[in-house]
Amino acid sequence: MDIYTDGSCLGNPGPGGWAYKRADGEVGAGNNAQTTNNRMEMTACFQALARSEGSVNIISDSKYVVDCFEKRWYDNWRTRGWMRGSKKNPQPVANRELWEPFVQLVEARRSAGDTVSFLWVKGHAGDARNEEVDRLAVAQAKIAARVAPAEQPVGQATVVSPPQGPVAAQTQQVSRHEFDSLKEHVALLLQRDVG
Repeated sequence: MDIYTDGSCLGNPGPGGWAYKRADGEVGAGNNAQTTNNRMEMTACFQALARSEGSVNIISDSKYVVDCFEKRWYDNWRTRGWMRGSKKNPQPVANRELWEPFVQLVEARRSAGDTVSFLWVKGHAGDARNEEVDRLAVAQAKIAARVAPAEQPVGQATVVSPPQGPVAAQTQQVSRHEFDSLKEHVALLLQRDVG
């Protein structure tokens, strides 16, 4: 199944939004009062994968996310203790607290036999599906900008038209149980100031 994703940030850091749209029409979206564009791109992809079953193609205009998984940057990061850069001047991997559960989710899905691919699409280049999730993510960022941070439901997600049928419900139940702790961890981390 193809899933288009996007993240948006009004300022960087600033209020942000994320969105995804699956080939079956399901849409998910959410926002955060204080975040970065990369964090919203990651969240869109993470949420799309966590809320889907079976093999998926995550289609994103974020080279940051796509290259991490398709070029397997995370293998080197883990080997080096989640550090990047030269051995003489190592730097902590940015957004490690989001990358770790995201990598775990991707690896768990792949170990379960699902094909999980990340495909890059050029943003703002006329791809109608990319433009649609971009509009949704920007709308979520604007919502976050209008709501006072103390009142902001951090990482709020809206899912429209979830999968139907007994097989989908059964698989979704198992997936939710396995990945709830990862999603909770990510939601808590998104509450923190991106300093």
